[in-house]
Amino acid sequence: MADTPAVSVLLPVHNGARHLRESIDSVLAQTFTPFELVVCDDGSTDESPAVVAACSDPRMRVLRNDRNRGLFTTLNRLVADSRGPLVRLWAQDDRMYPGGLERHVEFHRAHAGIAMSYCRYHTMDAAGRVDTALVPDATPVVLAPDQASEIMFFHGSITGNISNVLLDRAMVDQAGWFRETLKVSGDFDLWVRIAERHSIGRLDEPLMALRVHDGQFSRGRDVMPWFIRENEPILETLFGRLGPDRQALATRFRRRHIHSKYAHHALRAAARGDMSLSAATWAALSSVGSPLSATAWWLATGNSRWLRVRPPFGWVGSRS
Repeated sequence: MADTPAVSVLLPVHNGARHLRESIDSVLAQTFTPFELVVCDDGSTDESPAVVAACSDPRMRVLRNDRNRGLFTTLNRLVADSRGPLVRLWAQDDRMYPGGLERHVEFHRAHAGIAMSYCRYHTMDAAGRVDTALVPDATPVVLAPDQASEIMFFHGSITGNISNVLLDRAMVDQAGWFRETLKVSGDFDLWVRIAERHSIGRLDEPLMALRVHDGQFSRGRDVMPWFIRENEPILETLFGRLGPDRQALATRFRRRHIHSKYAHHALRAAARGDMSLSAATWAALSSVGSPLSATAWWLATGNSRWLRVRPPFGWVGSRS
């Protein structure tokens, strides 16, 4: 491997032994070869360290945290230790298609001036069965900062995931990397900071399979209070970037759609008998809006199935 690889693939690991070898092998099998794979084990208590140790490749380097420090602290350590001018984020559960890295690097290089780009992906279940269906998405290939910011206010994190993202190290250095104080929204926060000054590229081609299973942290039942507390300041930042004609609609959309979604999760937790989680979700909602108003809208619209405030554009489809 060259002293300076063209791209650094960064893989944070925490208790991911079940699918980890498949994930690593899919990277090492890429048709694009001038890369490094940097793995950091974040205090795993399962067989993950042994799985990583069993993989031998000169392009692979392994780090280990002294204890579990969290995803975004681990990602920052990986960035600091990596050497490529491009940084490809990766995940312990997913599968990269053989030409995926090559195609993504080609796309990124073909669109000068973008600080980050993201590709589409197929989904697969815990057993590895892939669903190749894709919802049509007319989002532009290159999103100007104002377009990206508007999409993220109304649709959330623009990439839909973290392992389909390629970043230009020099440009992201200007925005700063991941905020280590965040537990669940560090990626969303970084994309928003990047979009303040830089364009974002979207590769309308599935280059990987994203595994979806109940063991993932982001799908845990207890994460909603964290999402509310961490996402709301990010939404405030995005709101400030909207023009006056958008802000009136955005205020209604936030109250009637986003806050009613929070109420939905609180009510679901109560229905399951998890009163502690329900109370925590209500408390988080109370800090950013009116639980009574959010619940009333949730009831009146059937959880937004019957009536919904529509975003002010029609060209955004699926985020996957």
